[in-house]
Amino acid sequence: MKEVMCKAWEIAKNAAKKFGGKAIEYIGGALKMAWEMAKGLSEKQIKALESKGYNHWTTDDHDRLYLNIYKHAGMFHYGKWNGEEIFPAEQRAIKAIKVWIDVKTGEIFTDYTRVNRYAVQYKHAMVDAVAADLASIK
Repeated sequence: MKEVMCKAWEIAKNAAKKFGGKAIEYIGGALKMAWEMAKGLSEKQIKALESKGYNHWTTDDHDRLYLNIYKHAGMFHYGKWNGEEIFPAEQRAIKAIKVWIDVKTGEIFTDYTRVNRYAVQYKHAMVDAVAADLASIK
């Protein structure tokens, strides 16, 4: 319960910074979001994400859905990003980025090695794609 409340206040404070006002004004919506995160993803949602091109990886410590850029619809295919030809340096940057969803919380995480200047640009695009997929299954 304490984790849910702390997460709700964190969400409310971030919303207040982004949209203005006070955190207390956003606490109602933030509590709903925090409870959804606490419930995690259902089996139906996991199957839907796997069909969209995510790999489910479970260990004793982790339960994650990793974005598979090769299987995700039109993302990365034979040296092309969303159908457009990209340089080999950009391809290396894309392959170094790992984006996953924590199944227990529904949060999106990313880890990447800054191989070159392109890494940040593609990291944001991949996180946005994962967020859109997550929003589409809820």
